Amino acid sequence: MGHPRVVAAIQRQAAELAYAHTSFFTTGAMEALSDRLIADAPAGLTHVLYMSGGPEAVEGAVKLALQYHIERGEPGRRRIIARRQSYHGNTLAALSIGGSWRRALYGNVVGDGHLIAPCFPYRHQAQGESDAAYGRRAADALEAEILALGAETVAAFIAAGSRSLMQGHTYMGHAVGCAAALAVQDVIRDQYLLANVRRQGATLMDMLRARFGNHPFVGDIRGRGLFIGIELVADRGSKEPFDPALKLHVKVKQQGMARGLMTYPGGGTADGRRGDHIVLAPPFTVTEDELAPIVDRLGGAVDAALAEAGA
Repeated sequence: MGHPRVVAAIQRQAAELAYAHTSFFTTGAMEALSDRLIADAPAGLTHVLYMSGGPEAVEGAVKLALQYHIERGEPGRRRIIARRQSYHGNTLAALSIGGSWRRALYGNVVGDGHLIAPCFPYRHQAQGESDAAYGRRAADALEAEILALGAETVAAFIAAGSRSLMQGHTYMGHAVGCAAALAVQDVIRDQYLLANVRRQGATLMDMLRARFGNHPFVGDIRGRGLFIGIELVADRGSKEPFDPALKLHVKVKQQGMARGLMTYPGGGTADGRRGDHIVLAPPFTVTEDELAPIVDRLGGAVDAALAEAGA
């Protein structure tokens, strides 16, 4: 169900002006949303470019980086570095620069992607290694890859070029979408929803650890706020994943839906092919009374999925 303030903002904007192409016009909704985003952004960020989704945003960022280096007289800086198992979208360009298993279906058809180890403490932090030491090692891996490729060939940082970015899509900056987004920002601010996210997220994490902390097939529970992932493993000690043919994450999703719980399943967690995880992302408005049923239904879904898989 839509929030009444957001629904009202959409209706008002649709009645006033539903659409105007951004290559010719701006709109009051887009200007107001841009002012809000810039005001809330870290110091130094002064421009907003609207896209229709994540893959468009990723490709726009890549184009921005490449155009920046070309305009600086360094056209050889065309290599993009990403982390293994990273997923940046399902378009060909986004797949080619990321580390998702999906790229194998199409080959490296666009760009020149180079992959380094994921920043993934559960599987890559050595026993006894401090968080600071592991973070340093992960950062050094990026530095080593840049030096191996040749720093003069890597488009590693994205910054504004001297000209207009050659990037555009028909519905970017859509007036109705901007009006809705601004209304969402207003609701988040006026109802103090980020404070609720922090409070309920901590409570949810405690509940999940109490329910799954000693579960024989739950290897890790990680996340921030109300965005929490649970990794399932066949053996907690060795962190050995389940056979990917079991599609355990899909079974958890199906069992969850049968119980009225939506989860976001993912595979290839461990190495791009093996591994299962599920993500919980309750709404910003979730109450503490609603958290217990989420954990209870998830527990039932996980146990039922494991039983179905023969674990």
